[in-house]
Formats: sequence, C-alpha cells, structure tokens
Amino acid sequence: STFKLLENLLDWSRLQTGKINPVPEMIDLSLLTVENISVLKSMADSKNIKLYSSIQFNTRVFADANMVRTVIRNLVSNAIKFTPSGGEVKIMAAENMPMVELCIEDNGVGISEDRKNVLFHIEEKISTPGTANETGTGLGLLLCKEMIERQGGHIWVESEEGKASRFYFNLPLSRV
Repeated sequence: STFKLLENLLDWSRLQTGKINPVPEMIDLSLLTVENISVLKSMADSKNIKLYSSIQFNTRVFADANMVRTVIRNLVSNAIKFTPSGGEVKIMAAENMPMVELCIEDNGVGISEDRKNVLFHIEEKISTPGTANETGTGLGLLLCKEMIERQGGHIWVESEEGKASRFYFNLPLSRV
C-alpha cells in the first residue's frame, strides 16, 4: 500500500512537471491485461473474486505501454477493492473508430452521483475504504486521467450506488 502510494505520487508529480511524456507505439492490450491479471491475482484470490479479461489477442492501440499498464493496474485494483467477496471483475475492449474503448467492470458497491462527479478532480481528493477496509489515497484515478488524456484519450465512469461500476477509457487505434 505504501509502495503504491509512493509510486502514484512520483508518477503524478513527474507528469505535472513534464518529466514523463508518452512514448506511443503499437501495443497489444490483451498482453498488458494478462500481465496485470497475473500481478493482481493474489489480491483478487484473497477476496474470492473472479478476475478475467475478454480482450482478444492482438487488440492493438497506439499508446505508451507503461502508462496503459499503470492505468489498467489502478482501475483493476480499485475494482477489486470495492467488490465484495465472491464478486467478479471483468476487463473488456471494443473498437469504436478511431479509438479502442476499454471497460473495467465490477459488481461491487457502486458510486454515488456526487462522488462520481469529483472522482477525477485534484481539488476534491477522496478516498473510501474498500469492502474489506482496504485503504487508498485518492490519487490513482487522478494519475489515470492524466495518463489517458496525455495520449489523446478520455476516461469516465458509469455507476450507481449499490450497483456495478464501469470505468471506461479510450485510446487511439493508430498514430494520429
């Protein structure tokens, strides 16, 4: 938890000072997703949460692999955090020309309308304990927003309190 906080703080500060700039290349989202599932599997297993991806092999985008890896890891980690034991987290992708749209969906506690409206704003840093009292800093989503927008994409959430949450982001299919 402390390592994740420091990592997010360092990445976010580097983005703000221009020390990290995207280095886009053609990357396969299915491979980054499988890698993240492997890293987060023990976290999901500890809560008896099914974690899987339906992203087809060779689903490609023109993006920075390290940034996309970080975004997927943050969103999936949050989905696990807010999903009760026995739940599931799905990672999906769909082509929506000229972008690929990714979705991380959980069947967790959901997000109220007023919290949804401030999730991606620095002046409203919020942190909510997870379903097993996991802690967070509120910085992960800010980092995700910065990284996606720096690559020409957009990030958003659809959720209702007490129901599933779906975090979406899109990235370009090819060089702009």
